[in-house]
Amino acid sequence: MNTIKRHNKKHIHWVCFFGLLTLTACGGRGGGTVPTSTATPTTTPSPPATLSPTNQPTITPPPAPVALPDNPVTVSSPLQRISTAQGILALNVAFGSGAFHAPADQGNILYTITDRGPVIPCKDAKAVFGNKNLCKDKGGKIFLLPGYTPAIYKLRLGKMRADILEMIPLSDASGQPLTGVTNPLQSASTEKAYSKEGVRIPYDASGLDPEALVRLRNGTFWVADEYGPSLVHVATNGRILERIVPQAITDDLVNSSYPVLAGLPNILRKRAANRGIEALALAVDETRLFAMMQSPLANPGKSTFDKSRHVRLLQYSLDAQGNLGSASGEFIYSLDARDDFVNNGKRPRQSQITVTDMAALDNGDLLVAEHTRSILKLYRVDMSSATNILGMPFDNKTTTSLEETKDLAELNIVPVSKQLIYHSLMDNSGHPVSGKIEGIAVLDNTHIALINDNDFGTEGVDTRIQVITLQTAL
Repeated sequence: MNTIKRHNKKHIHWVCFFGLLTLTACGGRGGGTVPTSTATPTTTPSPPATLSPTNQPTITPPPAPVALPDNPVTVSSPLQRISTAQGILALNVAFGSGAFHAPADQGNILYTITDRGPVIPCKDAKAVFGNKNLCKDKGGKIFLLPGYTPAIYKLRLGKMRADILEMIPLSDASGQPLTGVTNPLQSASTEKAYSKEGVRIPYDASGLDPEALVRLRNGTFWVADEYGPSLVHVATNGRILERIVPQAITDDLVNSSYPVLAGLPNILRKRAANRGIEALALAVDETRLFAMMQSPLANPGKSTFDKSRHVRLLQYSLDAQGNLGSASGEFIYSLDARDDFVNNGKRPRQSQITVTDMAALDNGDLLVAEHTRSILKLYRVDMSSATNILGMPFDNKTTTSLEETKDLAELNIVPVSKQLIYHSLMDNSGHPVSGKIEGIAVLDNTHIALINDNDFGTEGVDTRIQVITLQTAL
């Protein structure tokens, strides 16, 4: 794959609105009084960030040890109350689409990210709003807060609660807040967006649906987006520096209000809806960025996506400023079979088993979260003996689809190796792990933070952060 070509571009001025949030945090197992956070969140200043070298060798003393919570803690920030057929729906921020812990930070500091905002499938319009004709679009989505701006949060875990230290809303090149409204894609599948009144919302070429993040030492972020799919470089103040997409997607996003560049394999546009890049990991020396799809591609079609177990894992170089360089690896991660996720006699569909996040370990391995709604597994992943398929015909949709192949050996492909280090049904330290665990962060060699995506409270679930202790050190 060629090096990404960067050039200047004029930007269209987009305007949307983002309200200041009331910020609270609470702790415990879900009962008792909810204490109000005493921390005052801040947003970074508006001037563009100056990029400084990020992967230069430095000698940094290890952070002082801190006490970690023994019990799950919750963090909450109210958004808006909406009337539904069942009563009042209290929306709140969904902090847990992804998580990251920087090695130089104290062990109780996390960065997390929200996704596009609260949505409800059009097919659920009757159940939620009592109107089956609200939007007659089987694949459409009702955006309850179409002006919601996805944001990065800095959190501090305490023994009884989590404090919100900083909120960084995402913005375009001119500093205007972004929305999470769907993109006008012709080269990949997309969804139509509707308001809660059933009014069609225009596509937004700058809209993002973030699902993972990493933070570099220079303060910039890389964020994974499901829509393109794409990799998004974000300045310290939340401004989008550039968005990297498959070549075929660039023309669809020509009206974006920030730079959009080609740099991902074109085959990734075959992702199923809402199954884009879900996991990111940053090498400890910050010279490599890893990105993994949530699920197998719909290659050549949905029936393949429904049955396949083969997920693509990409490796990119990073320069001294944290800019994305050339792709240096593409590997296959094979999901467990559905028989390996049976719980209480129930076996999930293969397409319900997904990758939700990952982190890089000191020795170059990855820690990968493989998940259904009832079971979480953490795997140590070694790529050293895996086949690097970069540059092979499998990125060309006209050749044999590796997603269709049951046995990768038939294609002379060796997937990455997996070693199970945590299973939520076997070792939960007395606190069951359930729900949509979409963020993981390695706090030290025995402690992992897990955070769920509570879908902005649309299902009545809180955001919970749980620190698990591994039986064997990483």
